[in-house]
Amino acid sequence: MVADWILPGTLAVVSAAMAARVLGYAATVREREEDLATVSHLARALATAPEARTAACAAARNLTGASWAMLWEPLADGAFMVTAADGIDLPRIRLVPGREPSLVIRAAQEGRSLTVPDVHRDADANPRLVTLAGARSALRMEPVLQGEEVLGVLVVAWEDARVASARRVRRLLPLLATEAAVSIERADLVTRLAGLALTDDLTTLGNRRAWDDWIGRALNAADGASGAAGTVSVALLDIDFFKRFNDTHGHQEGDRLLRDAAIAWRNRLRPGDHLARYGGEEFAVLLPGCDEENAAIVIERLRAAMPLDQTCSAGIAAWDGREPAHELVGRADEALYAAKQAGRDQSVTAPTLVAASA
Repeated sequence: MVADWILPGTLAVVSAAMAARVLGYAATVREREEDLATVSHLARALATAPEARTAACAAARNLTGASWAMLWEPLADGAFMVTAADGIDLPRIRLVPGREPSLVIRAAQEGRSLTVPDVHRDADANPRLVTLAGARSALRMEPVLQGEEVLGVLVVAWEDARVASARRVRRLLPLLATEAAVSIERADLVTRLAGLALTDDLTTLGNRRAWDDWIGRALNAADGASGAAGTVSVALLDIDFFKRFNDTHGHQEGDRLLRDAAIAWRNRLRPGDHLARYGGEEFAVLLPGCDEENAAIVIERLRAAMPLDQTCSAGIAAWDGREPAHELVGRADEALYAAKQAGRDQSVTAPTLVAASA
């Protein structure tokens, strides 16, 4: 009788427990399905975003309802700097390991997520950043990893500390960081490939394709502008007797001469100027906001920096305000030819053109 009474009750308890476990499992499955759908959507958005880093910050903020999100990335010297943000603007601050407390550096060094319920009570919180960022409550540091390499740290902030510890945040932010790592690496690879397509292998200067883009942009920017903003000058520099130098010293020394000339000249130009390897031993210089008189001064400065006791000739031309890029470069080429015909080791400026009235 006792067994008959106990058995139904026991079965009822077991059935209820099993039902609870089944319901819990079903809820977990639904959550994971929702997570996968969310991450899949984020992955597509990051893959097609024009700027992967900014898109990752925006996604983190939208995903978690955060006040702001920012991405810190390591520099070559080991310091960290903000490279993207959403919902906040920060000056370019460097965080140097060992110099000051930093949750960012701690998360990077440990390679794991950090949740900080109260940023004002954490000994590793950087006081400068707390003040600048206006962080009044909780932070989460999410390392952006590629394998074991730390590509950066995604920092997300909330006013409500409970949100930082919410299960959905703990589930989804690591997944987002993984997708961000893939997107950032892909974006950097595309940038590197684009750079290779526009870079001369030997000198690391821009090539002819880069030159065509630079001069087109410069003339468009100067078109219709007044004063110095409307002036553009170009120059072609050709190393004198380069074939003879190659034949005498060998091609390795010839390559060295090209590289050293590129370095010497690049270091003597303004940040807005452009230097390209135009072909062989010929280089092209683009000088926005520079008239022919000042261009001649710049080119003489470059010629004086010619390495290995060699010389070069140059042709200079100032834009007339209307001619297309190929005609402007053609006039510089004619001036270069004149310099070489006159004995080399000198520069010649093409005659000034006066644009016809409209």
